[in-house]
Amino acid sequence: RGVLDTEGRPGPKHGFWSGGLVFHGNGGLRPEDVFREGIPAKASPEVFDIARHQTDDPRSGLRGGCISPETPAGFADEGGFVYALMPVGGALDLQILDHEQGSGQAAGASGETEFAFPSHQPAHVVAGAYPVGSRLNLDSLFHPLGDFIPNPNLGAAERARLPARLKKFFEPSLSSPNLS
Repeated sequence: RGVLDTEGRPGPKHGFWSGGLVFHGNGGLRPEDVFREGIPAKASPEVFDIARHQTDDPRSGLRGGCISPETPAGFADEGGFVYALMPVGGALDLQILDHEQGSGQAAGASGETEFAFPSHQPAHVVAGAYPVGSRLNLDSLFHPLGDFIPNPNLGAAERARLPARLKKFFEPSLSSPNLS
């Protein structure tokens, strides 16, 4: 998973996860704004307190994400979006952190691996967004996701690190006209 120690070396301690794609669900942010301005800081962007994050304290400067888009869709709810991003500063694996602190419990819901990352993220690290649809029935745990919307402002370094399933959205189409 790319876990790092406190000095940035690979190792099993401290739960830092670096350099990968995280999915964040949000019902209040529109893709056109996120693609232009990034994901805004929350009320206190300098407060990186895990306990505040886990209790949904509005003073937390952290946001949550997962390594798959399905769980964050529930947080975004119908009409919201799930953003695919590579957070500046990496993300903290809360399940590893809780395990190291001896609670034996995952930070998120059962079967979910939650990552916390700084709330403000610039536009160039957001790969794109999936629109969130309505649940097919009340027994369904997950909301269906619509077609991926690529961010035209994704940075070149981030684009190079995308997994193939998303990288294809940024490749020039063979059918596009040559405008040069």
